[in-house]
Amino acid sequence: MPKISNILICDMPISFDTYEGCSHACNYCFVKLKKDISKINVAEGKIALLNFIKKRKDGEHIFGLFDYDIPIHWGGLSDPFQPIEKQKKISIECLKIFEETQYPFVISTKSDLIADDEYLNILKRCNCAVQFSAVCSAYDDVEKGATKFIDRIKAIEKISKYKRVIIRAQPLIPSIKNEFIKNIKLFKDVGVYGITIEFMKYKCNYPKTIKIAGDYVYPLEIIKPIFDEVKIKANEQGIKVFAGENRLRQFGDGLNCCGVGDMWRTHTENLNHILWDKFKFNPIHNNKKHHQIIIGGQDTRIDNLQKSLSYNEIIKIAIKDRSILNNYFLDKIAIKNIKKLKELNE
Repeated sequence: MPKISNILICDMPISFDTYEGCSHACNYCFVKLKKDISKINVAEGKIALLNFIKKRKDGEHIFGLFDYDIPIHWGGLSDPFQPIEKQKKISIECLKIFEETQYPFVISTKSDLIADDEYLNILKRCNCAVQFSAVCSAYDDVEKGATKFIDRIKAIEKISKYKRVIIRAQPLIPSIKNEFIKNIKLFKDVGVYGITIEFMKYKCNYPKTIKIAGDYVYPLEIIKPIFDEVKIKANEQGIKVFAGENRLRQFGDGLNCCGVGDMWRTHTENLNHILWDKFKFNPIHNNKKHHQIIIGGQDTRIDNLQKSLSYNEIIKIAIKDRSILNNYFLDKIAIKNIKKLKELNE
């Protein structure tokens, strides 16, 4: 069954994984910090996907929140087209379900398998977009089990004839900025629509980083100029740029960091839109079930906050006092004064 997470900050909080574990062996992988990913198994298959889609088609509110076809992010914790797929064929079966139902989804992958004719012939009839993690060839040394950068580029060129393709520069390391910028023209030549950027985070002290909550991250004075330079160069090539980094979200070409905000209706009732949306934020969360929804994610501060307050309460507080959000997203403080937040909610 697809899962929900990061509901307070993400436009696409529904994720789906056909496999557990990953053979890409990326040095920077955040999932391996939480569990052993060396053992690769089947996670969810076509039955789970069909059941999820059927509930929506029958008119059920997904997770009590979504009365519309909220897009699925396929490949949240494990690449659906990693080498095991050649033997198990779980993802191609799910791809057929997506084709049949026309349910919206975004694929995240580092694999060129999706560009093989067997897969591409189905993919091109689906209601989807494809995200390729593809920064530069320098990453080949830290993504030893994944498809080489140049082969991902070849796959992108095939897929972009039929589907929107977004480059995921996640994580982006400041030291390879120049090589990444040189690749923007290459991205344009193979039909890339957009780039989404999130900078590297570390779990231990690293040169030029600062500690925020549980991570060591590059400060804004380092990452903002890089983001701006990439955006200028990419926009000159007709490529849109989005920020997966919350501190930079408002500087992108849209608040949907997946680059699909204009393709389908997504979850815009989140903190990013309350703070940065240029249009009037009009919350529609009238379902009483919302008040009880407390859902975890990948952000420790969000997790801690939601232990005390529900999704609905947090949204109401944010609308009343946006300055709290401003502090949160600029990382000047962590939201920790629960007493003050509850007072605002009364």
